[in-house]
Amino acid sequence: MARYNLNLYDTFELSFKEGSLKAFVLGKYRDYGRQHGSLTVSTTEYPELSEYGEISHYAIDLKKGKRVQEFKADFESKMNAGISFKISDNTNIKKLSLLIFDKTFSITYVLFLVSLFVCIFSVACSCSSQIESRGQELDLMKKIGHKSNYILKQMLSEQAFVGLVSITCSVIVGILISIILIFKVNPQTFFWTLDFEFPFKRLSC
Repeated sequence: MARYNLNLYDTFELSFKEGSLKAFVLGKYRDYGRQHGSLTVSTTEYPELSEYGEISHYAIDLKKGKRVQEFKADFESKMNAGISFKISDNTNIKKLSLLIFDKTFSITYVLFLVSLFVCIFSVACSCSSQIESRGQELDLMKKIGHKSNYILKQMLSEQAFVGLVSITCSVIVGILISIILIFKVNPQTFFWTLDFEFPFKRLSC
């Protein structure tokens, strides 16, 4: 859908050797078994439009409460012994696809830990450099009567303000980059779209 820039209820035309078919988008779903997507065509129109009369794949929607293993056992008992077939659960395909996806982008978790360490180290270096560069100013504050606790609070409040500004800018830039990746890079590169939501729990941590 993202590849062809189609939305719900949009019409489009499919071209075959035997003719063309005018279709419309009735719904969108994630097909984890086919990266390039799939189309649903009625069994009466497909043989007329396709040069292949045989059907190799079937999609079966089970009734609510019906388990895949029960259906598989019942289906196997009713099929002839000479017919070979394979039943794949969409849930397992989804888990496998997400597992491959996580392994592919597992390096991002390492980069996240490295960036977190760099941030903590940078804050520590910034605090120490501020204290060192403002040594004369701090000595002057002590001479005019300010206590060490007050000076420490002032330094911490300044660092907290700088950190708050940095975090705010980082969140804004991160949101903009996420929007570009989700709505531009993914559809053009992988031909799929992702849901966009804010991880409030992770941000709160």
